[in-house]
Amino acid sequence: MYRVLASLASALAVITVRRWCWHSATGRAPSLLALALALVAAWLPPRVVMATTSRPYLSYSADSFFRKELPDNAPVDSDSAAGIAFAKSNNLYAFPALKGLAGNSWGMPFALSTCSDPIWKLTGSVPSQVAFLATEGFHAPSNFGTYLTGTSDSPLVVIDTCGVPSMPQGLSVWASGASQGSGNTLNVGNAGAFQHDSNGLDQRNPASNSTKNFRSRGAIPDAMVIRKDMVDWAIANDSDLGHVLHLFWKTPDSSAGYVHPMVGTESPRTGWGPEGIRIRIKPSVNLDSKGLSPCGLVIARTLQRYGAYIGDTAGNTTSLKMEQDHGQWGSLCTQTSLQGITWDDFEFVQRGWEPPLSAAPSLVGTTAATNDADLSRVVLSKPSGVAAGDLLLATVDFRGNPTVTPPAGWTLVRTDDNGNTSGKSTYYKLATGSEPSSYTF
Repeated sequence: MYRVLASLASALAVITVRRWCWHSATGRAPSLLALALALVAAWLPPRVVMATTSRPYLSYSADSFFRKELPDNAPVDSDSAAGIAFAKSNNLYAFPALKGLAGNSWGMPFALSTCSDPIWKLTGSVPSQVAFLATEGFHAPSNFGTYLTGTSDSPLVVIDTCGVPSMPQGLSVWASGASQGSGNTLNVGNAGAFQHDSNGLDQRNPASNSTKNFRSRGAIPDAMVIRKDMVDWAIANDSDLGHVLHLFWKTPDSSAGYVHPMVGTESPRTGWGPEGIRIRIKPSVNLDSKGLSPCGLVIARTLQRYGAYIGDTAGNTTSLKMEQDHGQWGSLCTQTSLQGITWDDFEFVQRGWEPPLSAAPSLVGTTAATNDADLSRVVLSKPSGVAAGDLLLATVDFRGNPTVTPPAGWTLVRTDDNGNTSGKSTYYKLATGSEPSSYTF
């Protein structure tokens, strides 16, 4: 449980403090920085210029399988040890490889598009469930055809934030066997699409709230690619990618079938595990001790907090697909960026299991104060009822360009200003069992 104490204001005006209560049914609250950023973004007045610290666009509802974190106490699958033993014996590396970098063509051609991008249409084998991809199409950059790899699977993922008539609130498009056609057309061997105003599950999944989502075997298009913009943001904000990943597993076992979120399996395959089972880095693993690069640490955090579900056969080694490199990655990530993690650091979550929903923070009290005669500081009394584990969130408004010095234990979230006239600095702190009676900024 987290309770959130929020908004200090103004070294020259009024200080308002709001308190929230976070009840986490998952057994673990969201990251403090992520929660603080979300709350701050909701409160900033229109006059404040937003910095580019908001997480890049994510599809689907916040309660979707795609976006829900795994709690530390998620049940471990009874056959987890056998799955880890299979991974240790059948892969080239002791960790998932990252494909699509530095000349490797097995990544995922990807685009995040807007309404300003042109329409592309699919030709070839387009399933009837998503026939609109051949008639209405989707938005993608004008040079998107040059991103295609021409490999045996030649896949693509486009996250179209604009939408088309059949999915007007945005859609994520997947296709395989893709090649450039005439004009803005792509010839494909298979295709699928998920609407963004849904919970991101295939229409054939009983848990889906969409009658339109369709993709081969139910795989979530957005989970199939590690995006460059997401990695950049997560490195800058000491965070993760914010969603579950799609794992290309050395070889699943067709006889084991499939589990949520998948709705089908490749066959015949003789390996280990059903498609859909989720693997994660154990919560007890200290990632900071693994010597990972910034890129590797972001992906490892994601695997620890969200995990990855088995969604496809990998070929020579278990892997994750990066946004296909066409010069944008540089040396930020490599195929072995997860080196330092070993298969013994992983475990499989009980097959088909999904975390329950978490309640949103709720307002439970306020307190206010103004700066004292010394205009260089402001003293805020601690609200009644603050308990150990509460998330204290403070926002200090100021005029001019003063230096704001927080009390010990408070961490800066962000500072926004509109020049030399006014601004806002926001801090957070996790309350202990011995909080002072007031806080001086």
